[in-house]
Amino acid sequence: MRSAGDAFSIREYAQRAGCDRAAVAGGGLLGLEAAVALAKIGPKVTVLDRNKWLLSRQLDRRGAQLLQAYLEGLGLSVLLNASCTRLRGEDGRLEELELADGRTVRAEMVLVAAGIVPDIALAREAGLRTARGIVVDDLMRTSDPSVYAVGDAAEHEGTVLGLWPTAVEQAEVAGEAIAGGTRTFRGTAPVTLLKVAGIDVLSCGRIEESGADGEEVIVHDDRAAKRYTKLLVADGHLEGAIVVGHRVEGTGELSAAVREHREVGGRIERLRAGDLDLTGR
Repeated sequence: MRSAGDAFSIREYAQRAGCDRAAVAGGGLLGLEAAVALAKIGPKVTVLDRNKWLLSRQLDRRGAQLLQAYLEGLGLSVLLNASCTRLRGEDGRLEELELADGRTVRAEMVLVAAGIVPDIALAREAGLRTARGIVVDDLMRTSDPSVYAVGDAAEHEGTVLGLWPTAVEQAEVAGEAIAGGTRTFRGTAPVTLLKVAGIDVLSCGRIEESGADGEEVIVHDDRAAKRYTKLLVADGHLEGAIVVGHRVEGTGELSAAVREHREVGGRIERLRAGDLDLTGR
């Protein structure tokens, strides 16, 4: 699904073929957004995620539990540790998916949202160093210093980030380097927002503690309000945050503070008390 036209075609097929059940292979951001949208036009939707919990790169287990409960409340089914190995049907019509562990899922249509795969064929043929992506240094140079790579194709310090803001920053670094500058790419604080009505899901920066001195994790889990927040503070600076809940105030300022590695030592007691207001008031 690359365009509005593709989305209209999917909706038309689901309605024309009378699809009662659909599956989405992939429980990442795009997969979940697609699953919610698909469920609105009629089919019973099952989300297949090969990981232990949803959004495993963006959320911890507790945050993912809240998100899953909300999605199930919308009528979606979520299967974890689930990898599809085969599609079965007759007369050109899909009937079911077979999973690696032997389970089957009924579905008349399936959307695959399995993440990005860098196309490195040209780079490999050119003799550039490749791994999952095209390997680059801090200036976005490949193993040939006259060739640069950025965005979804580039692998920096063993990671292909696959995020639009990262691609923009990498392109700026490469452009300055080509012009003789010395700006380097040191990685961006990834910001993730799930666009599903009725729940706020924010993940930004580093969400897993390292155990280093000067590091503090602040967790608030209000089960009655179905709201969960986790902040990671290192040496008095905000390095990461997870927020899952309904109408949570201050998420925009919170993500900005993480991107800026903002000093929050003077507000640490308020953060410990659950006050996420970082506007300085």
